[in-house]
Amino acid sequence: MSKFSMLALALLSLASASYSRVLEDDIAAIIRERLGGDADPRESAQFVRETLEALQAAGGIRGRRGPPRVSQEIDDDLDLDTPELIAKYGYPSETHTITTADGYIIDMHRIPYGLSGPGEGPRIPILLQHGLLSSSACWVLNGPENGLGFLLADAGYDVWLGNVRGNTYARNHVSMTPDDGAFWSFSWDQMGEFDVPAMLDEILQTTGQDKLHYVGHSMGTIVFWVMSDMRPEYRDHILSMHGMGPVAKVHHMTSPIRLIAPFADQIQWLLEMLGLHEFMPSSAFMDFLAAFICTEDWSQFICESVIFLLCGFDEAQMDEALIPMIVAHNPAGTSTQNVVHFAQLVNSERFQHFNWGREGNLEHYGQEQPPEYDLTKVNTPVFLYYGDNDWLADPEDVVWLASELPSLIDNYRVPFDAWNHLDFLWGIDVKEFLFNRLLEMIKIFEP
Repeated sequence: MSKFSMLALALLSLASASYSRVLEDDIAAIIRERLGGDADPRESAQFVRETLEALQAAGGIRGRRGPPRVSQEIDDDLDLDTPELIAKYGYPSETHTITTADGYIIDMHRIPYGLSGPGEGPRIPILLQHGLLSSSACWVLNGPENGLGFLLADAGYDVWLGNVRGNTYARNHVSMTPDDGAFWSFSWDQMGEFDVPAMLDEILQTTGQDKLHYVGHSMGTIVFWVMSDMRPEYRDHILSMHGMGPVAKVHHMTSPIRLIAPFADQIQWLLEMLGLHEFMPSSAFMDFLAAFICTEDWSQFICESVIFLLCGFDEAQMDEALIPMIVAHNPAGTSTQNVVHFAQLVNSERFQHFNWGREGNLEHYGQEQPPEYDLTKVNTPVFLYYGDNDWLADPEDVVWLASELPSLIDNYRVPFDAWNHLDFLWGIDVKEFLFNRLLEMIKIFEP
């Protein structure tokens, strides 16, 4: 029996078999081999489509429905939103509601000072911008010891935690609701062009400061590149930019996002698999992702959480007690179009605007192909931080990004071989390996 046939039988059996019978190491190896970056896109596309449709028709895997179960002793904390998480540890918290130029209503969260009090004189603002499927909670859910929001507040900064359209704190609009398909017609194109500038306006107006620092993780870096190109009037307000797990071109990514790349032009079928307008993956798609990366000894939380399935999991750096908190706040919501945009970049091998198809591109951009973003317009001092085991920000893609940024100061490899995309937020040793250095780099560009 060919490896392809073995893989088909293994995945089709997911509809009725237990993990222990189908997720053997050799099957997992075949999956990675057959659907890795070197696989024939047409063969992969046909196989994935047939497998997903079979899983969907069979109803997926029994018992993998609903949110993961958590123990009673941590259940209370799981219900806390970002302001409540901040207040839980005794820090001051503020919520600022902004409206973007195209009508999206977004809540930002602020830690104006640390536990030592407000002190004397103004504090330099710093905006922390989360990544794909996350929210402002990602900077504080692991507490004052390792949460970057808390560490920066205690270091003397006025900390602002951003959100973007479509997540938990940005599901309102001046004229639409999330029930409207048009509400979800966005990707990181619009986040960079509209959301980030609106947040910067609020910070500058509220604080009376003219400049601030910016820290982004994952998609939080790509929206900064977009802002720098599309809204250059904001560039001179940024003292320094720090990109953790930075992304622009992503065609070397090993995340299962690349599995949907062959379907990027089959929008309706893809929407059905990924959740129509809002990104809420079908059971069949989740089953497929779980089969792609899960093994028997992985936590239930890992194998049922789309953020771990798309971003990876570093067992050595993951505090297992923190996993329920991560799952409770992630995914925080986004549009299917946003995820498709990343898949398009895998196909195009370019850092470009969303591809609406020939006619749509003519309507949106006045040309048949989407325009590329110009990274030479990023004139802010930039520090990049990357990991060798990052499924989304592959080191090869980071090397290319670094070569394109004219104001790059440093491209720092986290000195831990298995460092992955989520370790930038929640790694056990994140303070030692990353945050201490980041704090020192920020100080270089104080006014």
